[in-house]
Amino acid sequence: MMQFLRLCFIATLAFPLAAQDPAAPNLRTVLDESELNTFLKMIPADREIISDFSTRVRGGKQIFRIATQQNMQQQPWVALYNLTQQQFEQRSREYADAGWTKAISQSYTLNRRRLHLAVWVGRDPDGKLVLPAAPVPENGTIGRELSPLNDFFKTLVREHNLPGVTVAVSLHGQMIYNRGFGYADVDRLLPMQPETEMRIASLSKPMTAAAVQNLCYRGRLNLNQKLLPLLEQHREQFPVASAAQTDARWQDITVRHLLQHTAGFDRDRSGDTMFAAVRIRRELKLDQHPEIADVIRFQLRQPLDFTPGTEFHYSNVGYSLLGRVIESVSGKSYSDFMQEQVLDQIGMKQTRLGRTRFADRGPQEAVYVTQTRSKSPLIFDHGEVDDDGRSELVETPWGQWDIELMDAHGGWVSTAADLVRFASALDAAATPLSDENSRQQRKMRPQLQDTETEPVWYGLGWSIRELPDAQGFNYWHTGLLSGTSTLLVRRWDGCCWAVLCNCDRNPDDRTVASLVDGPMHRIVNESLDLLPQNR
Repeated sequence: MMQFLRLCFIATLAFPLAAQDPAAPNLRTVLDESELNTFLKMIPADREIISDFSTRVRGGKQIFRIATQQNMQQQPWVALYNLTQQQFEQRSREYADAGWTKAISQSYTLNRRRLHLAVWVGRDPDGKLVLPAAPVPENGTIGRELSPLNDFFKTLVREHNLPGVTVAVSLHGQMIYNRGFGYADVDRLLPMQPETEMRIASLSKPMTAAAVQNLCYRGRLNLNQKLLPLLEQHREQFPVASAAQTDARWQDITVRHLLQHTAGFDRDRSGDTMFAAVRIRRELKLDQHPEIADVIRFQLRQPLDFTPGTEFHYSNVGYSLLGRVIESVSGKSYSDFMQEQVLDQIGMKQTRLGRTRFADRGPQEAVYVTQTRSKSPLIFDHGEVDDDGRSELVETPWGQWDIELMDAHGGWVSTAADLVRFASALDAAATPLSDENSRQQRKMRPQLQDTETEPVWYGLGWSIRELPDAQGFNYWHTGLLSGTSTLLVRRWDGCCWAVLCNCDRNPDDRTVASLVDGPMHRIVNESLDLLPQNR
């Protein structure tokens, strides 16, 4: 017997609102368990909440009645059914302690067992992030005399209600600025330090691309190699033949397509596989939370959204596949290869794969928060409840997404200084990251129709802009997760900077990276003018 748990984090989903009267419910009156699960998958996409939920047994078969309406107040909710008495009581206590309300409840008999279903609704997301009224703490000695940078980030933290940021800037490989502002842990008022570690989200992609280029530099991989034969070598024995049977175009995907987001995956059409753990567990009939290999097996069962090499669509799962390519070719785990061939080579001593749970964070890792502070069930508790009916309620950054699944596309934790070292290595003396062929390949445009004149494109792991007047190129990447916003820039003149924040957005829903990206060029230039060698 299965107990189903469905979470709805309306405030963080990027779907359009359904065009309907909020007062008019979307009613389904006869649903078996399979139809129910399909309908529940549709609810977040329409930004709805359950308004009525009941079950009855007819002819020995369980059927459900469910109604939904628009979730105008963006409340989190959870629906459970077929709970034992013990499970029902345990869940009721947990959610009551967290301030949730039991909105719907029913007891019924199924197979001579007394069971329960219920819907709990979280409080309106009115628990706002509140920062101390005291002056913004600042720490770090490198560059503390560079007032344009200091003033900008103190103002940024104060005016945009951000807990804290770390910032590092280098020029031709020399660190000229490395400071922290605000709080690494706002609840305990622990100041942000330059060496505070944070999740970097999609800044992981340039690092994965660097590892792929390392293999190319050593002659072990070619960017035009096809994906499926490479996956066939993987120790997990992925079902590559079934992928080609599902969609013959799988056979056309190359390593270059994956690097440039042109491999055939469009998350706006088919969803982002890397955030579909509930669906993967159900469709693969797993008895535990999915692992990365399960995500790949699931993806290989899906048809492509477009013919490889014909469109650009940013893809997380494409970079997860690159992680498996690295494992196939190197014979090592993704993390081991990254450590040996990227991190150790550059001297990135505070960079490692992150963890989902708050208790598993690193000793120097920041505490992530969002502007709206509320608790919901941990991602690992979806699908089936434990025998004792327990679940863990966590703040959104500490359990809404599974960080362990993200490795190659968004799973790393690092520091601003380590990231600047990485970006600076692109211009260092001849290495697997900066030899002439690697530099030329990195900035090549995707071969797409009508894109030859676009001022910005996605190269190998980086957004690229050509600056003809400067006879150079700017490389950059941003990252975004709940509780995290990041920016890494390598400018044409050898200046690099990284900005990490332990909050993703300001109260007006602007990402921290977008607040910083434009002004940073001017602020850095003003600071460079203050350096003794530039006076």
